Amino acid sequence: MLSKEEQIRQKMVETGWAYYHMKWLSEAEAKRENAWRKKTIKWLSSRINSSFYNNKLHTGPLSPGCVICGESNWSCAFLTHRCPAKCFFCLRSIVLWEPRQPYTDSISFGSCNDYAKYIELFDYKGVSISGGDALSDFNGLLKHISSVKKRLGDDVYLWAYTSGLELSRNKLKRLKNVGLNEIRFNIASNSYNTAPLKLAAEWIDTVTVEIPAIPEDFGRLTTLLPELSRIGVNHLNIHELQATATNYKALASRGYTFLH
Repeated sequence: MLSKEEQIRQKMVETGWAYYHMKWLSEAEAKRENAWRKKTIKWLSSRINSSFYNNKLHTGPLSPGCVICGESNWSCAFLTHRCPAKCFFCLRSIVLWEPRQPYTDSISFGSCNDYAKYIELFDYKGVSISGGDALSDFNGLLKHISSVKKRLGDDVYLWAYTSGLELSRNKLKRLKNVGLNEIRFNIASNSYNTAPLKLAAEWIDTVTVEIPAIPEDFGRLTTLLPELSRIGVNHLNIHELQATATNYKALASRGYTFLH
């Protein structure tokens, strides 16, 4: 068994860019929080559902995109690194990266038709399109959706991620016409503005809010839930915060505790 000093040295090798800037979860804290989590899930067991070996806890049905994701039968295409938002939790640098070809799984595609052939070859049932903000390359987004739908039709479910900062009625109309099935909003990037959601609900069949679990925003989000339901949001996905070399200082400055 490694000594405490050796364990620290090992962690510094793994996360040398951040180790002393971050507050790490202790063994005692881990035991306490795991016990609380198990107790809470047990208390909620009659009110919630669990899917995919308890990796997804949910109170209502999952979106079709989430089901396909859970089945590992989807591809995520990254069109651009550009994004109008400046979220403190962003995994990528807010400095504008050099333009590059769309890619997925470290594979670059010279054209949207090449990507559609890739989806057909591996018989994927879902495609998510992200960035950056997928709408920051709107023409590219339209071309990719059109190419996949032209080749595979309704056999593939398509969703896109956006901050909503560059959304308009005209863009939604065009996305609807080319066959976008679902649009997912990071409303934490837009001060929890619900206007883009309301607009999207008029055009796109499935509207989802997908944000990280930001402790400071718990009360704000709770208050917002009735409005999200009223304006036609179908799903709320809350995922974990993730530390990278880009965002760890911003996370650490908020006093967050990190998992190894």
